[in-house]
Amino acid sequence: MLNNSPRNLVKLAATQPLFRRKMYLSLDAQYRSRIQPVSGYAISPFTTLNFTVLGRQIGKHMDVSASVYNLFDRKYFDPPSNENLLQPIEQDGRSFRVKMTWHFGER
Repeated sequence: MLNNSPRNLVKLAATQPLFRRKMYLSLDAQYRSRIQPVSGYAISPFTTLNFTVLGRQIGKHMDVSASVYNLFDRKYFDPPSNENLLQPIEQDGRSFRVKMTWHFGER
C-alpha cells in the first residue's frame, strides 16, 4: 500500500433536470477511507456532500450556477507530506461558489 494513500475513494453523483431542462439540481457525495501516514497519526475516514443549482441559457448567452461544498460542514483532515511530519492538516469547512458563464456566438 502506498504511503499517505487511502484504500478506498468513492464518488456518487445525481443530477435532476427541472423546468424544460433550463435548471438542474445536482448532489454528489465523496468518501475517503482511513489513511495511515508515515508519521503514525491515523487519518479518520470522511464523507462530504456537495450541492449545485445550475441555470442554463439565462437570456441567450449566459449560464449561472451556485454550489455549496461540504454541505454539512464536516471536519476532516489530510495527511502531512513525507518531508513535513507534522500533525494532520485540517481542510476547509463549508464553502460557496457562484459562477457565471458567458457564451459567445449562437447556441
